[in-house]
Amino acid sequence: MENIKKEVSLNVNGNDLDEEFSFEADEESLLYDNDNILYADGELLLPQNKNNKNEKKYNHTKKKFNLSKIIIFIMAIVIIIESIPYIYKKFFYKEYENIYEETLYENINANFTDIKVSVITSVYNTEEFVGRAIQSVLNQTLKEFEIICINDGSKDNSLKEILKYVNKDPRVRVLSLKKNGGQGHARNRGLKLAKGEFLGFLDSDDEITPTFYEDLYSHSKDYDVIMGKMASGTNFNRAYKPNPNPHPFLHGYCGDSLWRRTFINEYNIEFSSKRIAEDLDFRTSCYEHNPRIFNQTTEESYYIYRVREGSLCHFTKETIDRNTESIKEYVNKNKNNDNKEDDKN
Repeated sequence: MENIKKEVSLNVNGNDLDEEFSFEADEESLLYDNDNILYADGELLLPQNKNNKNEKKYNHTKKKFNLSKIIIFIMAIVIIIESIPYIYKKFFYKEYENIYEETLYENINANFTDIKVSVITSVYNTEEFVGRAIQSVLNQTLKEFEIICINDGSKDNSLKEILKYVNKDPRVRVLSLKKNGGQGHARNRGLKLAKGEFLGFLDSDDEITPTFYEDLYSHSKDYDVIMGKMASGTNFNRAYKPNPNPHPFLHGYCGDSLWRRTFINEYNIEFSSKRIAEDLDFRTSCYEHNPRIFNQTTEESYYIYRVREGSLCHFTKETIDRNTESIKEYVNKNKNNDNKEDDKN
């Protein structure tokens, strides 16, 4: 028996290992099989001094291979998920399903072309107030108008309330959207449907006094923006209190003004997707193009902004109560002044 050194090439689970190792054996007992693997006395000889190192190397390679498979699998899942809408639209989508995405309701007998004002109203879950808003437009002394209501995915009976007016008056139109996209998005859809010379915006929980649009339109010649007056109110009664006169370049509302439609379209002015202060963004975008502004009407006609709980501005009960008391004081004060004038006469 003698100590023998051999250099052999081994293949362990697909990995070639060139090794030199020593062992005790008779030279006559060494055998090689067809794959040049070394045996002694019928037993497979593996390196004894480097075997652990090679096993670690092999295990590390195996781990890297498994990680690659996991990454490829995850990427395949992501690609499949991203492809589902395209596959659905390509092979399974039916045209009639789009009917439920948006529906335009309008009176088939409507046939008028001389529209002075297109009133755009975004509606979302205001079934209790939307009828009042629409009726305030129908009561206008200016009659050449259209009302475009955008039902912005309401979950209540808002659409049902609006349709009552569509069947009653051909000037009322409704575009009903399946999903809520926000007031800015809804108003932009209304802009695309509008046909009037001027644009007006009325929130579905607000209202306007009967001569509001006639008074604004009377000042419209040679102007692109005509500013009216605003008043504040609540839903506890129909009373309101005029707001202080705003500065035209710091003004954050759209409803108290008329906007020349050709000017708005010329500069592609739209509402932002913000949920709050989209009116201010619209006015700012418009004023960047130097419109001709009439600031402000002298007539006692108003856009009445009614504060309420549950609105986009999230008014608290305390704020609403404060406004209600302020309006009551204003109304009582005016009544006393009127009585004094009557006594003088």
